[in-house]
Amino acid sequence: EVTTVEPDQLGEREAVVEFESNPMFMMAYHKPVFPHPDDAPFTILHELLSSGRSSLLVREFVQRRKIARGVYTSEGPSERFPTLFYVGASPVDGVTSAKLRDELQQAIDRVAEEGFREEDIAGAKRRLRVSFLSNLTSNYGMARLLARSELLWGDWKILLKFYDDLEKVTNEDIKRVLKEYITPSNRTFVEVVDKRSEGENKL
Repeated sequence: EVTTVEPDQLGEREAVVEFESNPMFMMAYHKPVFPHPDDAPFTILHELLSSGRSSLLVREFVQRRKIARGVYTSEGPSERFPTLFYVGASPVDGVTSAKLRDELQQAIDRVAEEGFREEDIAGAKRRLRVSFLSNLTSNYGMARLLARSELLWGDWKILLKFYDDLEKVTNEDIKRVLKEYITPSNRTFVEVVDKRSEGENKL
């Protein structure tokens, strides 16, 4: 079997797309996928950064400072090969995408230095555990999880390792992966500019 691996990104990449839409952008960072040990901290990060109104980025940028219409994190496109961790947002009127991008990066950099509260990490693990167990309450949910594990990794039992890895994630793990992967040199920044606005949101 021949596996092709994308070379390391050596510097930030940027692209601007003009569209009749509210301004928005996405920052994408290369990351490994499960069963790599660095995958589990990213699952916890999704929960803490952008899952729900009490998550860090939503609370800070949407609710408190009101400089973003919305903030989210995601991953894709692959689950078998190295993939991307996304941070996306849409700035409010009067705030440029570049400014919001820099503010988001600074917030993530602070987490890389300070980490999260231990009770917040425990809460994220608990919510993920409940979500996993709820999928096992129906035949369909259980079959879907088992089939997915067989398809992606060739062994349904590896699904148990995934959730075991989540339980072992520490604050230090989270800070380490942020410092290693969520950096400007590993970032691709794509901005959607409203072409009706005469470019005031352009970089």
